[in-house]
Amino acid sequence: MAKLKNYVVSGIIYFMCACGPSHEEIFLSGTIDIQNVKNNLTGPLMLIVTTTADIAQLQSNPQESIVGIFGINPDDPYYRVEIGSLGKKSGEVVYLFAFIDADFNGMPSPDTGDFVGFYINRNTYEYGYELQKGENRNLDIRVNRMLRDFNAQIIYAIDKGDVTYGKEFNVLITEEVVIAVHEKGMQIALTSAGTYEVKIDPDYILGFARFQPPVFDVYEGPRPKPYETPKALEVIPAIHVEIPIENEKIAGKVYLVAIIDENSNGKIEVDDDVGFYPEKINVLPGTCFEVPGYGKICPPPGEYYYPKGIYVQRGENRDASNDNEPYWIVYRIYQPTK
Repeated sequence: MAKLKNYVVSGIIYFMCACGPSHEEIFLSGTIDIQNVKNNLTGPLMLIVTTTADIAQLQSNPQESIVGIFGINPDDPYYRVEIGSLGKKSGEVVYLFAFIDADFNGMPSPDTGDFVGFYINRNTYEYGYELQKGENRNLDIRVNRMLRDFNAQIIYAIDKGDVTYGKEFNVLITEEVVIAVHEKGMQIALTSAGTYEVKIDPDYILGFARFQPPVFDVYEGPRPKPYETPKALEVIPAIHVEIPIENEKIAGKVYLVAIIDENSNGKIEVDDDVGFYPEKINVLPGTCFEVPGYGKICPPPGEYYYPKGIYVQRGENRDASNDNEPYWIVYRIYQPTK
C-alpha cells in the first residue's frame, strides 16, 4: 500500500467536496482491538473507510476508493464516526480498516510493515458492510495483521464432485464461498458419521471469493488437461502477525475450502456442502494421521478423501504434483468409501 502515500492529500480534498447541504446521518461504531500488537504501537492509530477491499485498487485509485480517514485514541478501544456527510448513503457497501502508521510524518499512509486489521463478519466471512441509516453498531476490528511485501496468487478450479447442481439447492439464492486459510485458523471436527465439520478463524484467512450463483468448472466427465480457464485467488498482503514468511514462502500449510451456502443466510452450517483441495488416503488397520485443529485420529480401514494443505510462495501458485494444473477443489462426502 505504499502508493497511498502520494494520494492521501487529494483524498482528503475529495472528502471535503463530497459534503452537501443535505445528507443522511450514518454513524459507524465499534471497538478496535490492538492487544496483539500493543507492544508495536510506534505511530498513531487510524481508521479508514473505503469502497473496496481490493488493496491494488485502493493503491491505484485512492481518491475514488477512500471515503474517510479518522484518528483513533489507542487508549480508548471504542470509536464512533459519521460518514453520511462524506457522501455515503444507506444501502451502499463500505469496508473498514484500522492500522498503526509506524512511519507517520503528518499524513496517514498505511505501508509495508504497518499493522492492520479489517472489519469482517465472523459468520459470513464477508469484508463488506451494507450501511443503514442512523446507527451501525458492533463493527469491531482486530488489529492483528501486518502489511507484507508479498504478492501471491493461488490458481484454482472447482469440481462439483458429489454435489447435484440445481437439485440439492436453489441456484437463485445459493451462494458459494471460496477461502484460503492458514493451518492456524483451520479446525476440522469429526462427526460420528465419519464426516467433517469445518471451523475457520477469519483472522487467518489469506484469500476470499464469493459467487452467486455457485460456479463449477467441471459438471460431468473427466477434467480437461491442461485446464485453460482457472480462477485466481489473490493472497491478501495483510497477513496475521503469527504467520511468518520465510524464503519467499508462507510458513505452514494453507487449506483451500469451498462452501455452498444453500439457504444463503450467510452462515456456514453443518448441512452446507463443503469442498476441499483433497488427497486420497488409503487407511490400513492401525494407521493414524493428524487432523488440523483436532489432533491424531486412527480411523477404521478404508479409502478416505481428506483436505490437503499446500505451500504458498510469492507469485503464481499451481499444483506441481499435477502437471502444474490449478488446485482442484472438489466437493466430496468425507467418509470412507465402500
